[in-house]
Amino acid sequence: MTEERLWHLLARKFANEISLEELRELELGMKNLPSEEHRLAILSYYFDNIQSTKPNVGVDESWEKVRTAISIDQNTQKDTYNKPQKKRFIYTSLCTLVVLILGLGYYFDLFSSKQKSLQSNLISISSNTVGKKIILPDGSSILMNKYSNIRYSTNYGKSNRDVFLIGEAYFDVVKNEQLPMTVHTYLVNIKVKGTAFNVTAYTDDQKVETSLVRGLIELSTIRNPQNKMLLYPKQKMIIDNSVDRVATIDQKNQQKEIKKQFFYIDTLTEEPQSKIIPELAWMEDKLVFNAETLEDLIIKLNRRYSVNIQLENEALKTKRFTGAFDNEPIDEVLKAMSYIHPFDYQITKNNVLIKPKKL
Repeated sequence: MTEERLWHLLARKFANEISLEELRELELGMKNLPSEEHRLAILSYYFDNIQSTKPNVGVDESWEKVRTAISIDQNTQKDTYNKPQKKRFIYTSLCTLVVLILGLGYYFDLFSSKQKSLQSNLISISSNTVGKKIILPDGSSILMNKYSNIRYSTNYGKSNRDVFLIGEAYFDVVKNEQLPMTVHTYLVNIKVKGTAFNVTAYTDDQKVETSLVRGLIELSTIRNPQNKMLLYPKQKMIIDNSVDRVATIDQKNQQKEIKKQFFYIDTLTEEPQSKIIPELAWMEDKLVFNAETLEDLIIKLNRRYSVNIQLENEALKTKRFTGAFDNEPIDEVLKAMSYIHPFDYQITKNNVLIKPKKL
């Protein structure tokens, strides 16, 4: 089996589009490539999580997830994807994956030693509701938000305290200085000894956000693992995966390029009226935001109400909103928001269109 054929079959497998005959061909081909087994296990872990939280992911979207999860320097890897024919896109994506596997040594070294030993003994827990609670063998607790997945080894607490997260979860970790816990996400690893913190790491977002309530945690990014960053209580760190993406905005008919900051530290602050910290509001099944842009709010609203919000005018993205809601339906939330910055909206089943207010 050629490498090109191997990666083509893997793409179809991860997208749930592989036939029984192709699956047999893939299994036979894998037996002839034992040296690649641990690398493929890593990809299997990643895509299994994607599919468990967001079903029916297609080939195109599956490969876009890989390219989002592993940052590539634009000087060596140009993103030329512009919706070509599917076959051409799959071929380009497969080439990208080969480059990733051959070139990103640290990424695979990081997981291979852990995933190779843990892959067959992982406990996987998914949550499609708010507030699912897990008690780990060492007594540490995890509270999961909806559309989230947690995995850990059956040897957790004995030889390791590694937890793999996709989604959002609040960790209350039992102290053990001899065996620290490490929370692995697709952008950042978080090392803790005993503390309480919240992590937001949905793979369809462009950032991972870590908010520390008490204790001390050490963070390192997949891109720069040698750089260790400490986070203190009432601080949050945002790791922005869009650093290599150049945004263009229209100001007086001129195009302006903006490069977003890769990571930054901010302070946890309460929403003025509810006195609730927005980053922790989901634990009470509340929606709270404090001077957040509409662009960021749309992600939260989509997830909370299982809707698809579109903007008719991109200029609305930068408008900032503050508010607190309990169980109000989305139309009431949008109505309240429209009093802060006027806009119109149209709801058709699960689709929402927000457009500028007509004068």
